[in-house]
Formats: sequence, C-alpha cells, structure tokens
Amino acid sequence: MPPTSKTPRSIQKTFSTFVLRIAFCLSFLALIFVSARDVVHASYIPVHQITIPLTNKSTATELREGAAILEGKFNTLAIRQVKDHVSLFDPSEIKRSFANIDSDLDFDIIKPARTTLHDLQSKYSEWDNQLTTLEQKPVAVIKTPPPAPPRPAEFTANVPIMIYHKTPGNLDALLTQLESKQYYTITMAQLLESLRTKKALPGKPIILTFDDGFSDQLDAFALLKKHQMKALFYIISGGERSGGCIGVTRTNGSCGDSYLTWEEIRALDASGLIEIGGHTVDHLSLPAQTPEVQQFEINQNKLDIETALGHKISAFAYPMGNFDTTSINIVRKAGYTSAVSTQAGTTQSASIMYSLHRVRDVNALP
Repeated sequence: MPPTSKTPRSIQKTFSTFVLRIAFCLSFLALIFVSARDVVHASYIPVHQITIPLTNKSTATELREGAAILEGKFNTLAIRQVKDHVSLFDPSEIKRSFANIDSDLDFDIIKPARTTLHDLQSKYSEWDNQLTTLEQKPVAVIKTPPPAPPRPAEFTANVPIMIYHKTPGNLDALLTQLESKQYYTITMAQLLESLRTKKALPGKPIILTFDDGFSDQLDAFALLKKHQMKALFYIISGGERSGGCIGVTRTNGSCGDSYLTWEEIRALDASGLIEIGGHTVDHLSLPAQTPEVQQFEINQNKLDIETALGHKISAFAYPMGNFDTTSINIVRKAGYTSAVSTQAGTTQSASIMYSLHRVRDVNALP
C-alpha cells in the first residue's frame, strides 16, 4: 500500500473527530440560548396585582371576603417594609380603614365600603411594586442608630363610655345595675381634665352617651333624672344629603324616625344633666366623603346646634364610628375638644381624645 493512502482505522478516527466537533458546537449554541433566555426572564419585574373582583353588584359577603384577603396581604406588606427599612404606609391607618369597611358592612352600607376597598387595592399594588423594586437592588450597609431611650408610659384612665341610640326598654334596670356596681356618671370635660393633668378620677366613673337625637330619648332623660345621672346627647341637625329624612330639621315626614325638636334640645341642655354634642348634618360615613363634604358636615352641624342653644359645644361623635385622619383634623379645627368612636374598650388616654373608645354592654363591666 502506498505511504499516502489512509487506512480504514485512520478514516474512522477522522470521522469520530468530526462528530465530536459537531456535538461540541451544538452544545455551545444550546448553552448560549439558555443563558439568553434566563437574562430576559430576570430582567422582567412582575407587577403584583390583587385579584379581588369588585363590581357594582358586589354583596356585603363578597366585600368582606375581599377585605379579609387584602388585609392579610397588607399584613405581609407591613412585615416587608420593616425588613426593608422603609415606611411607605402606617399599618395602624390601614387597619382603621378595614375597620371602617367592616363597620359600613355591619350597617349594610355597600357603596362606601366598596370605594374604600378599591382605594386600598390600588395602594397595595403601588406599595407592593415599590418594595419589589427596592428588594431587587443591592443591599446597602445601614448603620443602626443607638436605641432611643424608653418613653414613659402614657397616662390612662379606665372610664367606660356607654353608647346608646334609641332608649332601651330596660334602661331603668341598666341604670340600677350601674348604681349597684357603684358607678357614678361624669361629664366629658371631667374625663379630659383627668387625662390632661394625669390625675386619676376617684371611684368608678362612667360616661353615658346617646347618639342621633331620637325623640324617644326624652324617655331616657326622664330615667336619668330619676337616678340623677348625667349623659351626653349627640345631635344630627339634618340636611339635603340625607334626603330630609333625619335630624332635628327633618323635612320629609314620610321617611325616617322621629327626632327631638330644637325646643326639646334646649330644655335638655338647660336641665344640668344633659350635655349636647355634634353628630354631623346628614349622618354620613365621613371617610367615604371628600374633605369638602366632611368639613361641611362637621362645621355646619356645630353651627346649627350652637345657634339653637346660644353657646358653644365641645363634644363630637363620628357617625357609625367611622373616621380617618381628615375627619380628626377637621373636628379639631372646628373647636371640638373630644370625639368618640365605636371602637370597643374602656381605656382612655390623651392620645385618643379624638377617637375615644365606647362600650355597648353594661354586663361586660366589672
């Protein structure tokens, strides 16, 4: 065989080398394709959305379920913002908003609850995306400041504020029960003075409040007079937004309940047992209104009552117990010195003078 001729073994070796080179090239191209796909996937930041369907036909049950899901997501979001050392929102404000939704649904007020829940959904999406973007950035070394000195414990007063609307049929027995438990009634001014001076009130003080100004509260007054107990009556003055169906100046006799007249309210005010407070013009859920409507409802109601009584008033009650930061600011600027909510509890403090706690059940008191 000539020297230049290739043997079968040589040909086989050359073919094997060629096949290995082809396989290597294909593997290299596959690796490039996978890497490019991963780079594209990593560059995409998903937008987290809440899939809670809200329609004009949403029922109270659907809204409650949606609110429960969203509140859980907000709790997780609150933990994330603490971990990321940022403060996008105040968890207590969010908690209060969900409480307002729950309160609205308790009274079958669907539209404001739906509006509030929709706003919370939008805020969640915005803050969730901001945190997601922040969490994908390189972590900067943050020097932890020295811990702040402990703040002194806030002075508190254990003063139940009872809430009633229409006069209970067993009010006489309830007042007798309070007396048997050695409670005595005080005014709102006495409570505020205790909170400001940090001097505890003696014995077992209590404040009795009646909302709305229903005409049957004259029966409550007769029983309060019998027991020589004081109380605070929060009055709705009445206006166009409620369709003329509620309040002292109710104009539509075909709807709504019967309310105290200005003459009767003046007599209660002059009795020495009853303090008169404000409860808005139309008894609307304030957080669901614009700041302008909130200001009218709060300020005009105060003006109506003060004009009828001939003197200033200083106590306010939020309709249905619903309020937000705007509500508190307007109430304070209007000249009120206190405001009550429907948040349960008997512990009062200077930090909640515009969201004081109230209770409904005498039997729950010690």
